[in-house]
Amino acid sequence: MEFKPYEVILLLLATIGPLKVTIVCATLTAGASPEFLKQVASRSVLIALTVCIVFAVLGEAILKVFHVSLPAFQIGGGIIMMLFSIEMAMENKADKKADQLPVEPSMDIAAYPLAVPLMASVSGLVAIVSLIAQMEHDLQGLLYVSGLIVLIMALNYACLRSSRFLVKALGPAALMVISKIMGVILVALSVELIYMGLLGFELVPKLG
Repeated sequence: MEFKPYEVILLLLATIGPLKVTIVCATLTAGASPEFLKQVASRSVLIALTVCIVFAVLGEAILKVFHVSLPAFQIGGGIIMMLFSIEMAMENKADKKADQLPVEPSMDIAAYPLAVPLMASVSGLVAIVSLIAQMEHDLQGLLYVSGLIVLIMALNYACLRSSRFLVKALGPAALMVISKIMGVILVALSVELIYMGLLGFELVPKLG
């Protein structure tokens, strides 16, 4: 059993996509110049892209180094993603984190919190490693996931550059509704990931 292409897209969009980072970026750069916002967007996306691609390329090697089986990683990763997605569906942590960070803009925000952990999130890295490991040396699958990562990071860049406009046009409430819907979808996908792990250990029957 494997994730379908549209499920992979939803999984990556929910975990490394622009929903939370757009709100936080608009908050942290509210008093900054457009040029500063451009630099922050470029640097944060480059850092996040690098981290995600490294995990995509070396994901299987990471599992082998730590002697972790794919089913075990799928179950553990599914649990982590479920906790993340429940939080995403139930609460508004992005605004709380933004309120706790310094108001004065600094280029340091490109690395933290914009790149890590908002774009290159723990749940996103778990999803990437799980997807690549599941594909078993499939170069086409690696290119597919890597291509999706690049496209999503390009979307992230566009959203960061337009973060003030997006938050003003849609409003934080609309963005939060979208975030909650994505959280619910991600809960279902994390359950499927856990099921894959249980299936790999032959602890549950194969459905369908």
